[in-house]
Amino acid sequence: MSHVYLVPQLKQRCTKALAQELTIENVVDVLQLAKLCDAPGLYLKCMKLVYNNYKAVEHTEGWEFLQNHDPHLELDILQFIDEAELGSADVDFFTEYGEGNRYKIEEVIGKGSYGVVCSAYDTHLGEKVAIKKINDIFEHVSDATRILREIKLLRLLRHPDIVEIKHILLPPSRREFRDIYVVFELMESDLHQVIKANDDLTLLDISHDIRHYSNITDLKKANNQGFTNSRLIFHVSSPKHVFQQTPEHYQFFLYQLLRGLKYIHTANVFHRDLKPKNILANADCKLKICDFGLARVAFSDTPTAIFWTDYVATRWYRAPELCGSFFSKYTPAIDIWSIGCIFAELLTGKPLFPGKNVVHQLDIMTDFLGTPSPEAIARIRNEKARRYLSSMRRKRPVPFSQKFPNADPLALRLLERMLAFEPKDRPSSEEALSDPYFKNLAKVEREPAAQPVTKMEFEFERRRITKEDVRELIYREILEYHPKMLKEFLEGSEPTGFMYPSAVDQFKKQFAYLEEHYGKGGTVAPPERQHASLPRQRMQYSNDSVHSVAEVTSDLSKWLRAD
Repeated sequence: MSHVYLVPQLKQRCTKALAQELTIENVVDVLQLAKLCDAPGLYLKCMKLVYNNYKAVEHTEGWEFLQNHDPHLELDILQFIDEAELGSADVDFFTEYGEGNRYKIEEVIGKGSYGVVCSAYDTHLGEKVAIKKINDIFEHVSDATRILREIKLLRLLRHPDIVEIKHILLPPSRREFRDIYVVFELMESDLHQVIKANDDLTLLDISHDIRHYSNITDLKKANNQGFTNSRLIFHVSSPKHVFQQTPEHYQFFLYQLLRGLKYIHTANVFHRDLKPKNILANADCKLKICDFGLARVAFSDTPTAIFWTDYVATRWYRAPELCGSFFSKYTPAIDIWSIGCIFAELLTGKPLFPGKNVVHQLDIMTDFLGTPSPEAIARIRNEKARRYLSSMRRKRPVPFSQKFPNADPLALRLLERMLAFEPKDRPSSEEALSDPYFKNLAKVEREPAAQPVTKMEFEFERRRITKEDVRELIYREILEYHPKMLKEFLEGSEPTGFMYPSAVDQFKKQFAYLEEHYGKGGTVAPPERQHASLPRQRMQYSNDSVHSVAEVTSDLSKWLRAD
């Protein structure tokens, strides 16, 4: 029977069941609703309760209803029980050594050319995480280098406003692996999704916290971690509603972005691809900068050609000097411009400079900011760009108060500085943080600077590297999340610990299953692990002494020779 026809019959039963605590009596009703609503986390929780109390559940009214109306779900339950019983004997063994067993994969939350991202539950730390599976990373050396650059930078740049890599799963083979699984902290959305939802979402409640405190500083004091307690609670409604935020929200958003950027820039790193999609967001107003694949470390002796030839960031957030290749050397001001564009988009809900090509991009920039002065044009080293701007009709700048009529005047004064046509006129991230706009919010002790990144960490950027080179460098980077094996690696000994191939294989199966069913609706809970016997890394003798496999083999060889 189709689930479509089940909905009216289940609605009353499930509403009543959800209003109560999950019990043996109502678990089947909730299980059916979880399947209908495509909620794999709730579905799995119900399945486990059914498995642990099958005899009791089998005699409930809900089970009888299930048998009569949804035989497919009944079959799923019986199959789940069979598989769980088959695998239960080896669970303890694999919990000790199988690293993949630590994470319970729940659902797909993103998909792209790189691979897929799933939400998962970390059973060791008791928290939700995001696991990014990156496919066939060595198919192109340039892609592999980008991945190496990102995981290296995210290890070095530990900051509250930068997304954190919590772990990277160890591949089963040092020289033959093709995919990697990177475990990130889980964030709920990104700024692109928040802005995109502008016409469909209404801010129902900005929490009475913001209304209660006289200013944002008092609000921060009330929170021990220094972050706002207010939550953005969204509601899907008619297009006439507008996505609204308070001036305090805009201020706090920009403050976090500039604070994170200060840390990045003091490490001598340029992000180069700042845009709403690369700013992760939580409902508690927390933002985090991500995607460092195009970032570069700015060493003074780095050849400019190597530094900028692969600049392919999104045009809409690209500084004018990059659109027209104005200079041979660039500064952190390119990131300040991008942050300015993002902030302007937050204020209006629309991209500020949505250029169709480079020429159109420069046209709409000058439509708003006015034509650059003759002195500014004269400083441009690219002859074509200089000639184009010189021939452009004279345009007067549009007042920022006219473009953003409802914005805080102090915010607009800072935004105007960030969107200066000439990079030398833009403030540094540190200067922006000391702007009067942040008078009641900024605190130097909450805005740390980073140690500059050393040349040694990025020596691979200064030479041509092969597929084998980058594979070894990525493996070395992965070992940073496996201290014991890193120590053995640095000492030159062959690592004794390893991840069981079955754990990696099962991750591949789970991600493949989720990718196959992504976007098709219905339940997409991944298949449970099937444990297979593998040789132990250590063996226990009858006298309770423990020996390695190598020692056992040696003993056996001596015994055979003696015999």
